[in-house]
Amino acid sequence: MPAPRHAWHRAAHRGPWWTAVPGTLGSFLSVLLRPAAALVAASALMAGSVTQLTIHQAALDAAAVATRAAEEAQRQAAVAAAERRRVAQAADTERLSGQATAYLAHHRRVARQTALSAVATADGVTAGPLELAPADQVASLDAAVAELAQLLDQTPDADVALTAAANAARATGTPGATDSGTTEPSAGAPAAVEPAAVAEPLPVVPLADAVRLISSGRHAPASPPDQQTTDPVVPPTESRSDTGDAPTVLPLAPHPRRAPSGPPLGPVLAAADTPTALSGPATAAVPATTLLANADLSLQDSQALTELAGRVVELSAQVQASIDEALAARKAAELARAQEAAAAAARAARNADRAAAADTFPNGGIPPAYLCGVDFQRGVQLRCDAAAALEALNRDYRRDTGRTLQVASSYRTAEQQAALHEEKGGLAATAGTSNHGRGQAIDLAGAGSLGQYDAPLYLWLRAHAGDEGWRHPSYMEPGGAGPYEPWHWEYGTRD
Repeated sequence: MPAPRHAWHRAAHRGPWWTAVPGTLGSFLSVLLRPAAALVAASALMAGSVTQLTIHQAALDAAAVATRAAEEAQRQAAVAAAERRRVAQAADTERLSGQATAYLAHHRRVARQTALSAVATADGVTAGPLELAPADQVASLDAAVAELAQLLDQTPDADVALTAAANAARATGTPGATDSGTTEPSAGAPAAVEPAAVAEPLPVVPLADAVRLISSGRHAPASPPDQQTTDPVVPPTESRSDTGDAPTVLPLAPHPRRAPSGPPLGPVLAAADTPTALSGPATAAVPATTLLANADLSLQDSQALTELAGRVVELSAQVQASIDEALAARKAAELARAQEAAAAAARAARNADRAAAADTFPNGGIPPAYLCGVDFQRGVQLRCDAAAALEALNRDYRRDTGRTLQVASSYRTAEQQAALHEEKGGLAATAGTSNHGRGQAIDLAGAGSLGQYDAPLYLWLRAHAGDEGWRHPSYMEPGGAGPYEPWHWEYGTRD
């Protein structure tokens, strides 16, 4: 068995005790110092661990701070980008609103000018002889003009509408509208620029030009060739921000019920490429978006005004055409009457010359070349002026009764008169004394029998024959010397 570790009773082999003191003391001291060393070691280890934990936590804290800083920087960058997009979109919206408002204002100006021209055209037509036009056409034109005048009163001028919208914006304190006459643009928005006039005053459209424009489908005066374009509705426009985001569609105005046939857009949009101001000091301090939202510039109202103006022009053209047609017919009738009068005067002159020549021949001895017939009955021969008067008398009789005169006897030669006298005796004049031999007397069938003065033809002749120069000899009238022949009538004679 091994000897016990602390065998003091066997210390003889170890030497004197004092020789064992150092070792014993060292062992004792080592026993005493071992916990302290462990504590020191533990403290050192703990201190190292704490240091390592502190360094690691500091690193973690620094990383967190850096992360938060990066996130804040990213957030601020996102806010700045959003602000830039907002500013860009606001600028685009303002610019496009200005263009849309300028287009609506220009269309309103053209519509009102077209309507005023139509009213002036109608006034010019109605100043003419309306009694020559059909009453229903004139009534339709009057009604259309009254309706157009009422619509003009209800559809304000563009400048009036824009000024009212600007005043309302200032009164309600709309952002961007100031009383100082200056505009307060958003950050990044371009400065307001006063544009050129968007519309020149238009001339009154003459009726012929108005009809041409209406028939071609345009209700406004034509623009110069270098400004004529298609008449589109202002389309939506895309706006792209500087951050590369997808484009944003910015509609300009509600889509109308139908596409307008208005003025060209090119010069109008070029003049309105400004974020705020449109036409002058009255609207210079108000954003275009406010004007577009509040100004009474409805495209449908302008279109209705243009369409009604076109109807007034069409009705004016119809009335004017009726008047022109009536005037042409009147002129043609007057010309025909003048020509007929000239021809009648020429015939009368010829007849007078031939009548004067016939008078140079003896009673009952006038050659046929100096006598004339009538159109309504063959075989009638009279002195030429008497024949013309008988034609006129027959026209009057046909006009009043619808019938034609029937001549029983006209010119008689001396031989014919002598034979009749021999047959009739005292009822017929002797040859060379009868006005039948001068070609100035006729006997009309149906004027009554001997001594009968109540036949309708006789009564009509008594009332109208004198208008054409025919007379019934007074000695043949009741109470005269006779013979009583109601059928015997003479031209240009005396008792």
